[in-house]
This record gives sequence, C-alpha cells and structure tokens, in this order.
Amino acid sequence: MGLYPVKTSATRSARAALDKTIILSLGLCIRLHSRHYRELP
Repeated sequence: MGLYPVKTSATRSARAALDKTIILSLGLCIRLHSRHYRELP
C-alpha cells in the first residue's frame, strides 16, 4: 500500500518526460521540414 503513491508519481514523471521528448522531437522535425521547404527554389 505504501509503495503505490511512489510508483504512481514515478510513472507520472516518466510519462511527462516522455511527452516532453515527443514534443521536442516533433518540433525539431517540423523546424527541419519547414527550413528544407523554404530553401527549395
């Protein structure tokens, strides 16, 4: 019973870190694509 809140908070922080990583990678991909299209003639 005592370990459950700790496990829940660890899972929540891990999920938040995963979401942040996904958002950053998506933003990087969008930035690279937009720059690539902008450099096309």
